[in-house]
Parts: sequence; C-alpha cells; structure tokens
Amino acid sequence: LAQVINRSAKLFIVHKLTPNGRLLQIPPHRNINNSSVRFHGFIPRRRFRVASPAQLLPLSPLSPTFSWISLALPRGQEEKSHSPTLSPSLFLTPVQVSPPLRQGLSRNPGSCHTRRSASSAGAPVEVDPAILIKELRAALGPLSGRGEKYCDEACLIRYLDARNWNVDKSRKMLKESLKWRATKRPEDIRWPDVSVEAETGKMYRATFTDREGRTVVVMRPAKQNTSSHEGQLQYLIYTLENAVLSLPEGHDKMVWLIDFTGWTLAHATPFKTARDCMNVLQNHYPERLSIAFLFNPPKVFEASFKVLKVLVDPKSAQKLNFVYKENDESMKTMYNHIDPEVLPVEFGGKNNAVYNHEDYSKLMTKDDIKTASFWAADVNHVVSVDSVPEVKPQSSLIVAKAS
Repeated sequence: LAQVINRSAKLFIVHKLTPNGRLLQIPPHRNINNSSVRFHGFIPRRRFRVASPAQLLPLSPLSPTFSWISLALPRGQEEKSHSPTLSPSLFLTPVQVSPPLRQGLSRNPGSCHTRRSASSAGAPVEVDPAILIKELRAALGPLSGRGEKYCDEACLIRYLDARNWNVDKSRKMLKESLKWRATKRPEDIRWPDVSVEAETGKMYRATFTDREGRTVVVMRPAKQNTSSHEGQLQYLIYTLENAVLSLPEGHDKMVWLIDFTGWTLAHATPFKTARDCMNVLQNHYPERLSIAFLFNPPKVFEASFKVLKVLVDPKSAQKLNFVYKENDESMKTMYNHIDPEVLPVEFGGKNNAVYNHEDYSKLMTKDDIKTASFWAADVNHVVSVDSVPEVKPQSSLIVAKAS
C-alpha cells in the first residue's frame, strides 16, 4: 500500500499487509525524480497490495528480506489530499518490479502474479496468487483432522513459495510433509521425551524475541551432550514445533542465534544427522526461517560448513549471516534485528540471563499443555481419503521375550 503523507515532498510510506489485515509500516528511503518515487525499502518476502485492492503481487526478492519496487504517481494525483486515511484514490500503479520474477514466472506492469503456460509456447499467462492457492488446495484432495488444520492458507503459501509457485511441485512437497507428520506425529512429542537433550542448553527457545516480535531459537553446538541420532532429531523437531506455536499472529518465520563459542571439529555433527536435520528443516518446515546469525564461528568451521553447505538450498543459504564480535558491521546487522538490551551477553548484548534447565523445563511443560490444547480437537491426522499412511500404535513399555 502506498500512502501520500507529504504532497510537497511526495513522500510515501510502504505498508506490509499481514494475514490478519493489520498494516505494518515499513519506512522507505526517498529518491525523488520528477513525479516518480523509487522505494528502496526494507520489504519482507510477503505478498503486497501495491495497486488496486484486487491485485496481490508477490514480490521477487533481491535477497531473502529485500526487494525493490518502483511506483509512479499518476498525473494530477500529487496535488490531491494527503490525509493519513488510506483511500482508493491513493492506490498507485506499479510501473516496474525488479529484479525479474523467479524462474518460470513473469509479470507485466500492473498485472497479477503470472506464470508460463505449457500450451502457450512460453507466453506469460496472468494468474492471481489466490487461484494458485485454490489449485493447490484442490490438488491435495479432501483433508480432515490435523491434516486440515495444518493446511491453512499461510501453510499453502509457504509451500508454494518454497517451490517457486509451481502447484504440482508444491502439492508433492506438501503431500510428503503430511505423510511425514502423520507417521512421526511431531505435535505429539512432549518435554519428557526430549528433556535429556536440553540439559546443557544446546538448543532452546529464547524468552526474548526479535524487533518484530518473532520467536528466537538459540543454538550452541559446542554444548552437544548426546550421541543419539534419533534423540537429537526428535529434539530439533520438538523445538521447531514449539517455536512455530510461539510465533505471534501475523508472523510465520523464526530467527536463529547460533553460538559457536568453544566449537571444535570434535563437536561436528555426524553427516547422517546433519543430512536428516536439513531434510526435516527444508522439506517439512519450508519458509519458516527468517534469518540466522552464526556468531563467532572459528576458522576451522569454514571447512566443515563447505561440506554441509551442499545440503542447504541456495535460498536458505542466503539467510545465514556470519557475525563476529570484533566486526562492528556484522554486529550492527544483528542489532538491527535483535535489540541489544534483550540479547544475551555472550552474543554481545546486555542481557545477563543464562540458560537454566529447571526453569526451561517448567516453561516447556506449560507449553506442552498449549500444544495439546491446540491439536486436541483434531485427534486424527489424515492426509486424504485415498492416501492414509498406517500409523503403528506406540507403547511406553518394552517387554522382553522369554528365552
């Protein structure tokens, strides 16, 4: 949304439209050229209403968090009212969106989100994002229980975004996630199942948030305390589920703080565990990461990272930011996202709080109640009427066979 607030300076404010309809102001820089205004604003990778109320244009980012959009002020419009109240007369027409859309997609100025049709020899065909969302929902087939609850509109958008808005690929990805969730039942993992993995504070949900109120997950790989592949994987899933349910309304991405203090090659995650963790993150929690800060990684980590980087998709790799305590610029980048007042001292902040396993156990026990309440009404986790994976009953008792 572009709103005139100063007709003499032709200054605009770009707003983010959240899923619940709230408008979050995103202050842009000005670069005025006659009656045109180019915004170099900080624009999250979300859908924006930049023209008439009927047009929703998903912007293609320069990076995971930045995008450029040029808007032209219609002739005569610059002298109209600069009331702070948004009105249809102040909606502007997009004249250019750069850089180009993702591969396989294109958009003409002023048009809706478009994709190429196989039957049109590469000619762009206008498609509203709402249509793609509707197509994906129809392609999934009938859902019920937890599967239906999981596949809300925000979920469909994340999977479409993860597969460049290709409905067929998004359907396949989401189907696999539904089968995975039906089998693994991540929402049924409880604190007693994973508490041993958290004893050293190697990973936990922070009690503070970033500047936008998003959940922050702290990781300390040097504090690894187990060698259990399944245990580590289960604790990662538990933490992700907890972080997602802790996100405020209007947000669906989290922030990671990864502290490499004391890390050596002896702490390196086994390749199999790293591979399976990346598989879970990328295939079953797509577009859940906003940004990650890798704090003070040692030189030796670079070699290990080069090996693990092959497991990370390029889009996710762009979200990883290396931060060094001696580098003011990198620290400033982190401070731009997280207030130093709430940031722990080990990350260069002013918060003296340290991880306490007993206190965190109490917090997670309370959160388990919230998790159970959220999913309780949906006791089944059905993918579709014609594709229901078998879920074997689990027992807490192991009976030894008589010899």
